[in-house]
Amino acid sequence: MLLIPLAGVLFATSAVAFPIATPKAVIVESRTSPPLAWTRSELPLDPQATFQLSIGLAQQNLHMLEAELHKVSDPNSASYGRHWSPKKVVDFFAPHEAASNDVENWLVSNGIRISRHTISPNRAWVKMNVTVLEAERLLNTHYSEFVHDKGHSTIACDSYSVPENIREHIDMISPTLHFDAPERTEGHMKRASIPGLSTSDTLEDILEDTTAPVDRLAAALVPVTPSEAAAPFSEASPAASRTNNSAELENCGQVSTPLCLKTLYGYADYQIIGNESNAYAIAEFFPQSYVASDLDGFFAEYNPALIGVRPTTFLIDGGFINDTFQSFGFNGESNLDVVIAMSQIYPLNVSLYQVGSAEKGGDFNNLLDAIDGEYCTYEGGDDPVQDPSYDHPDCGTVPRPSVISSSYAFNEGDLTPAYEQRQCNEFGKLGLMGTTILYSSGDFGVGGAGGTCYTEGTTEYSSYGTKFNPSFPSTCPFATGIGATQLKPGGTIYDPNPEKAIYEYITSGGGFSNVFPTPDMSRPVYLPETTCTDKCLPQYQKAAIKGYYANNNPPYDSSIYNNSQQTRGFPDFSANGAFYPVVVNGSDALLFGTSASSPLVGGMITLINDARLAVNKSTVGFINPAIYSEAFVPAFNDITEGSNPGCNGDGFNSTIGWDPVTGLGTPYVPKLMALFLALP
Repeated sequence: MLLIPLAGVLFATSAVAFPIATPKAVIVESRTSPPLAWTRSELPLDPQATFQLSIGLAQQNLHMLEAELHKVSDPNSASYGRHWSPKKVVDFFAPHEAASNDVENWLVSNGIRISRHTISPNRAWVKMNVTVLEAERLLNTHYSEFVHDKGHSTIACDSYSVPENIREHIDMISPTLHFDAPERTEGHMKRASIPGLSTSDTLEDILEDTTAPVDRLAAALVPVTPSEAAAPFSEASPAASRTNNSAELENCGQVSTPLCLKTLYGYADYQIIGNESNAYAIAEFFPQSYVASDLDGFFAEYNPALIGVRPTTFLIDGGFINDTFQSFGFNGESNLDVVIAMSQIYPLNVSLYQVGSAEKGGDFNNLLDAIDGEYCTYEGGDDPVQDPSYDHPDCGTVPRPSVISSSYAFNEGDLTPAYEQRQCNEFGKLGLMGTTILYSSGDFGVGGAGGTCYTEGTTEYSSYGTKFNPSFPSTCPFATGIGATQLKPGGTIYDPNPEKAIYEYITSGGGFSNVFPTPDMSRPVYLPETTCTDKCLPQYQKAAIKGYYANNNPPYDSSIYNNSQQTRGFPDFSANGAFYPVVVNGSDALLFGTSASSPLVGGMITLINDARLAVNKSTVGFINPAIYSEAFVPAFNDITEGSNPGCNGDGFNSTIGWDPVTGLGTPYVPKLMALFLALP
């Protein structure tokens, strides 16, 4: 044994002839410029300043996620509705032990001793405190401070690399390239044109603007007969509702009241049965929170039984209900989401997940931490730049809902593909457990937050750009993106085909991802390739995308959008997003946006779950494979009028079949419910 170090000494003088092998470094992620509104500071960072570094380990079996999710979501699958337990999900996707061992050994070899490491419960993250100098040496990079136009700052780099033998074990490392930059959409609200109230023009800046992290933006079966799947609707007909509430229902083109929406989509007479396990959650992020007096002001007009009723609130990572600052920037979004959800499903309960403190804010991953403790790291959030980290985060502290709706989003280009894929996978895992994930598709047509678009030939975007800027998480194939419609001019809810793509004040977000491929589950990896044909499993969106391009190939080349015909299209379907009454700071107003249509759809899915749970069936969970199937075509009203202009152009057109404006169309709840009730 002593000969080994002796040999090392003997050969030390011959280092040139016998070099020590250094693993080749490979770039993990890179970007050429920061997102819009972020500027690199000229001041250098203190090399001894410390921060938390998080290493996301590659999880096993993620290549099977689509196929396994499809098993429990495909209406023709024998396993439909057989959702997984949290433990099964964790065990199935936990990283190989070798991944964490090799990464820890690499850290130790670079002077970061093992006592400084913490590992998440599912071994998916390794985290430690490091100095700027240590991180730069470890990742072969240079960190800078970046300052947002609104004043907050973060640290980031342009690229980073790891040894080649470590790369296979890592999905991403942060903080590196990921910027938290979603913005509140503007100019989507007007003072209410409600009988008895004065009218006014559109408000470009409603009340007080803030730095709110908001962009408001979701094989055929045997035909179902009423006897096979009788939804619990009352005997009262829509005509009876029209007689009893004629003035309100005739005015739905000017004010989309709760009764208008229920009548338009056919479920005004649904008799709620009630089940404690049927949880519908609305996610809100600082600085948005509801104002109790505003809720009661709305309920006094439209739902008197709800006066004094509040959502069950879960405060996550410093979240709080703000009753001090009252304006649209602080309360408009949350007031809207809460009153829509509560009005649609009362007396069922609505949960409110209020995320983020005034100091650090909050994000989707902070929300995921709270829903699923296995997604957390022991001592903080998942990404200290993208996701604010807390000394004592809420990990697994809130119940997993059956449906969750969020009216917030990022530009897909704000984040990196690795980050988005990792978060998207977590949505897929929630789908495996029976949760429906809904996201607003955006309010600027083919443009991103604030109407920003890519400048042709670059990765930068601005209000002058012409290349389309898709929204995330609507582009995640494991989430359901919800667009927006409105009644046609001068029309009523009783007209044949009464809706078109929304065009007043906003346009429905839609287009094609630059990150995610077309969901194609026709060749599941759990079957040998030699035994699998195109008939192994039905496909989810691939046929819809193929049909769209066959009949409506847009007149744009790849300099304008991703025209590969191989990427995820959004939205998946739509609902009314115009003329929603809301009370903000005691004043009546009307709101427009996909931020209204997403919580509306969440209420519809919750009622469908109510009907299924009443007959001892599961919640519907991930709905996309079902709604894209041939059997579900009758459940949607195809929207063929309108478009979603943006990026200084015309955008896409609504057309027959799925399109990147309103998706599959708008749902007719009785048919949708009957079809889901017919499933196992």
